[in-house]
Amino acid sequence: MDKVIFFGDSITYQFELLNRNKNIINYGVGGDTTIKLIGRVKEVIVEKPDKLFLLIGINDYLLNQNFYDEKLVIDFVKTYETLIKHISDNLKDTKLYLISIFPVVDLVNSKETKRYNIEIDETNEFIKNMAKQYNAAYIDIAIELKDDNNSLKKEYTRDGLHLSLAGYENYYNLISKHF
Repeated sequence: MDKVIFFGDSITYQFELLNRNKNIINYGVGGDTTIKLIGRVKEVIVEKPDKLFLLIGINDYLLNQNFYDEKLVIDFVKTYETLIKHISDNLKDTKLYLISIFPVVDLVNSKETKRYNIEIDETNEFIKNMAKQYNAAYIDIAIELKDDNNSLKKEYTRDGLHLSLAGYENYYNLISKHF
């Protein structure tokens, strides 16, 4: 049985359905950004997983939009690529899966939510290109979670950002074929 690690922020941390699988280790931490994952990547490298699933970026994006009170700007392109390069250089035998950032809904007014989701889509294109560049798999979960307005379906979220049980069940069903 493959050793599988999920690495990311609170969306990964709260992915309790992964506990169904004894071979999966969940290294999600609430509030994490790419910078914080770079600082924690040694934990993953030491484990030498067969498969590594990475979902990170929404906190970077929201920080850069001044959504949180923290006054920090993260160069997502540089930090994400640094993280991927570090993983690729140190885990040459690990299959890497890059997961798209999920859309949001009702975090701010509808005009800003629309802009956020367009920019998140653009970021996902970057992640997709990183997957190609680093011979990783790209999994576009975001497209499966969207409504007709390009926002996160309301039944899939409990607060506009984090997934509800229905959202996690959909996510699990979409991604489980990869592990």
